[in-house]
Amino acid sequence: MATRTQLGPRAAKALTKADLLDMYRVMLLSRRIDDKEIQLKRQNKIYFQISGAGHEAVLVPPTIGSIRIIATAPSAWRWA
Repeated sequence: MATRTQLGPRAAKALTKADLLDMYRVMLLSRRIDDKEIQLKRQNKIYFQISGAGHEAVLVPPTIGSIRIIATAPSAWRWA
């Protein structure tokens, strides 16, 4: 059975261009790191590699939250 939820004011907030670029950077970096791990595995420089390909978007919310924490003053460590 499907349920309908109503978006609150914060959930309906539009993302800025900077937010979208930050999200894209996180996803791209994740894929690049994964590609480098695969390359090192093929060269026998590492013993195992756990692929994250296809799951890049999972990293976006925690990473963006961390970036906002770091960007605030040290006395105001809180989630944005």
